Amino acid sequence: MRMGMALWCSRKQTFFYGGGALLVVFLILALGYLTPRKFSRYSQEICTHTIYLSGNWFHSSLILPAETDQFDWRTDLNFQDLG
Repeated sequence: MRMGMALWCSRKQTFFYGGGALLVVFLILALGYLTPRKFSRYSQEICTHTIYLSGNWFHSSLILPAETDQFDWRTDLNFQDLG
């Protein structure tokens, strides 16, 4: 009698842990499926500004023009103090 009860508890535990593992796998797959892949809309206008990217494996820097048709950074920033 004792042996049969131990076998039953073992089967119950196996079912419980196996079901829990399947639930975790399902939740991870559902999270990956429901995560948005496109965070913003792409512009339909043609961009005429040149933007450069510089950096190494750890840090990246965007190099932007100081003056564009819409904005002139030289009026707001003192470039002598930056570098």
